[in-house]
Amino acid sequence: GGSLLNTGDVMPEFLSWLARQTPADHVVIAGGGALVNCVRDWQKIHGLDDERCHRLSIQAMSLTARLLHCLIPNSVMTENIENLNQATDRITVLDPLKWLIADDTLPRSWSVTSDSIAAEWARQLVADELVLLKSRLPAKLATDLAALAEDGLIDPYFPTAAASLPRVRLVNLRGTCEEIDMV
Repeated sequence: GGSLLNTGDVMPEFLSWLARQTPADHVVIAGGGALVNCVRDWQKIHGLDDERCHRLSIQAMSLTARLLHCLIPNSVMTENIENLNQATDRITVLDPLKWLIADDTLPRSWSVTSDSIAAEWARQLVADELVLLKSRLPAKLATDLAALAEDGLIDPYFPTAAASLPRVRLVNLRGTCEEIDMV
């Protein structure tokens, strides 16, 4: 989640959490965070349509991806799946801009955030699991994706995007690192 980038303690928490995970190839996709909130404000002020705001939000994600690449030691940046094989033993940060501009799989609206984008990449990569790093977990430990979308914890399209994934975990990265299995 891009909102995690709004504090200075997120990288130590992330790296500590990552060190406790089973060794694997990790691909990190950053949300747009505060930059996307600016796009939401611009939509209200200037009357932009959802598709244009979606495109601006993807550009914001490109910027936050570059920030993550600066913050994660020894990480590599990629813009496409083909380059992932070159990143052995390193964390790969995805800049989704080129892929999302060319891809028409996901709706181009506010119903899609970095959650669904990550789910689509996990599906295309045939990933063993998708982990969504969040600022909070649901108040009730529900595992129903539709209820979590209604709660605003995940985007509305995520239940569809994640339907074929073998495992989805939510992790509260704000100090507690609590987690729940979703699928």
